[in-house]
Amino acid sequence: MSRDNVSEHDEIIWGAAIHEWLEEGNNLPLLYLVEHAPSLPEEARDIFADLIKGSVKRRRGGRDQRSGEYERKILGDVFRMRDEGNTREKSIEAVAAQRGLNTDSVRGLVNRAHKRGFTFQRWQNQWGKPKF
Repeated sequence: MSRDNVSEHDEIIWGAAIHEWLEEGNNLPLLYLVEHAPSLPEEARDIFADLIKGSVKRRRGGRDQRSGEYERKILGDVFRMRDEGNTREKSIEAVAAQRGLNTDSVRGLVNRAHKRGFTFQRWQNQWGKPKF
């Protein structure tokens, strides 16, 4: 499949169809592309057909399925534990254990939030301890 023959519009349409399959399990957009998209290269057509037939399985769990709301709830849990007097690390470990998550992934989430300005101090002092 040569990228020279693929338009940006085609890539957006294909990406949306794949996203719909990944997030919702809806294969109708892929089916439409396989049957009606003349610009779809044969290699892509074969891959999409495999997705439709179920030869390729959708991933379950992991970061790809975490919504912003879900991540804010995790962050809120960590902040509430810190507010109860636990250390940052103990809070991260406890929340990871409660939610069945990897401690490093929760720590990474907290670190990314901190870089964006979502800090424990702001949550506690400026924001009035909102529930995310």
